Amino acid sequence: MNGTGFPIAAAGLAGIAWCRHGFYVQLVCIFSRSCPYNGRKGLGAIRRKENPMARGQRKSIDEKIAAKKELIEALTTRMESEKRELEELYQEKRKKELEVVSDIITESGLEPEEVAEVLQQYLERRGEAAS
Repeated sequence: MNGTGFPIAAAGLAGIAWCRHGFYVQLVCIFSRSCPYNGRKGLGAIRRKENPMARGQRKSIDEKIAAKKELIEALTTRMESEKRELEELYQEKRKKELEVVSDIITESGLEPEEVAEVLQQYLERRGEAAS
């Protein structure tokens, strides 16, 4: 028992020094940096001191520069690839649009020159109406 009527094993924390302020406060005290009532160190403070964050070997400035150059080169290559794909998509879109126009010309039975003349007249009228 820990003085509050709860067995220590029930909390799963057997063998830990307990604060005398009650079960909930004891848990807070154990897992926080220190007990707000008596200043006793908890597991949070102990863990932070005993297990410092492992750091790898530090890179030299030359290694960092080389890594950044490689990254920039890789990104440049990727950007060029993406630009090529974008251009291909634009070409595909234009091709589909031209197919639609071609189908309309075929269905109308007009010659391409006649369609061009009709479009030209339409554009001129629209321009006059906008003025």
